[in-house]
Amino acid sequence: MKICLFILVYFFTLSLFFSQGQEKVNIEKILSKQLEYGASAENEVTDIPTGYIFTEEDVNVESTVIRKILDNNGYKANQDEFNEKITKIFGAKQINPFYINTLEGKCNINTKLNHDIFDFPSAQICVIPNKQIIFPILLLPQLIDYQKDYPKTALVEDKINKSFVKDDYKINLKLWREVKDLSNQRRFNQQLLISRNKYLFNDDQSQFAWLISNDEYFMESLVTTFGYTNDQKLLKWVMEKNYSKAGDFVKNNVFVKDCKGNLEIREDILKYIEETTTEQKTDYIEALYRYTYFLFNPYNDKETSIFNEKEKYKIFAYAANTYDQLFRKYSFLGTTNRGRWNMLGSYFYNSSEEDWEKLKKEFVLNNYYNLPHLKSLIEYAEEFDGVGSPD
Repeated sequence: MKICLFILVYFFTLSLFFSQGQEKVNIEKILSKQLEYGASAENEVTDIPTGYIFTEEDVNVESTVIRKILDNNGYKANQDEFNEKITKIFGAKQINPFYINTLEGKCNINTKLNHDIFDFPSAQICVIPNKQIIFPILLLPQLIDYQKDYPKTALVEDKINKSFVKDDYKINLKLWREVKDLSNQRRFNQQLLISRNKYLFNDDQSQFAWLISNDEYFMESLVTTFGYTNDQKLLKWVMEKNYSKAGDFVKNNVFVKDCKGNLEIREDILKYIEETTTEQKTDYIEALYRYTYFLFNPYNDKETSIFNEKEKYKIFAYAANTYDQLFRKYSFLGTTNRGRWNMLGSYFYNSSEEDWEKLKKEFVLNNYYNLPHLKSLIEYAEEFDGVGSPD
């Protein structure tokens, strides 16, 4: 028994040794290639690309390095929980590595690297499910102290021709070792990786403050690009950040189409608007009112054709369930420059009896969309008289 156990330990140790050895070889190979292209280049006119093409092999090596960085900083990930969170945020159910472009949204999932966005490489997020990590495109010199950890490979830079002519232009190459703030960049990149992954997959709220200060674009894109509204703290930050652009925010983020072309209503945003509207803060509720009537106005059909008639009824129902309930609750909503109207009251007074009955019928057929206030708000709307107030 002891002999068998010894043999198992021996072979496990041997396997681990060879695995680590191969890992080191892979890192050195990619590092050498990346160093050869330099950190940046310029000609007599402008900065130009170094010409380096990030490949799947780069991704594999980088993901190994990043997972080690995360492990050394207390990151823990469960495969099932990681998959669930990835699906919830990005709408992706993938086993193999895939890539998401924060400029395009959750409906553009790629299984291959997109080399066309390298002017903004950090917009491309690599997701490696079997290692339970996500990361932006980075190069190894931006992550590791290669001169210290891989001194032999670092000697490659001694042999690089820094000045040469290409397409009749003199090219000057800057080596990675010549980047003055490279150590600071590394520390920032490592913290970015640690904070993103811990926040998203360890539910580590202690990372939140750093992320909204240093990773603002990505954090906001979770809500505005990917529609992730489950984290109330994040949603509050994004909504407050966009308060001065309430109209655009409501238009682009409340009633949207999902990846299959179906209507998606982000109820967490409506709930936030309902809970935070005060006499001093009415921009979001006013924007909701304006946008809903814009959608439901037949003169705007060409501009609102993204939604069909049934979807527009549903949008009206959800918006009225929020706005009209607040109108009934707070008198100040009836004193704006719009006049003393709520949504359904205005529609009841201005539409034909046929249109009003059609709207009511659609609501009934859908069981009032299971909205808590809608049925009573219909009755309330029918009390409105010609001056816009209940009889």
